[in-house]
Amino acid sequence: MSDDIAQYDKRTIDRKIKNGDVEEEDYEEYLEDLEDVSDNAEEIEAEFEVGVLEDDDKEGDDEEASDEEADDDEDEDEDE
Repeated sequence: MSDDIAQYDKRTIDRKIKNGDVEEEDYEEYLEDLEDVSDNAEEIEAEFEVGVLEDDDKEGDDEEASDEEADDDEDEDEDE
């Protein structure tokens, strides 16, 4: 990995600019100099199912409740 890529990593660039590790102007120049590779992109089709994440959240809540009940039972056993 080149140093530029690591230095200007999208996941950390805001923090580096805020801390003064990278100048915002340098970052803007880096972005402008990037090669346009959009012709390499491939079109894909995706289908989404409605409510999938909501169902996962409900299951997670049930599991958390079961875990909390089990922890409470263990605490009661220790008290005895």
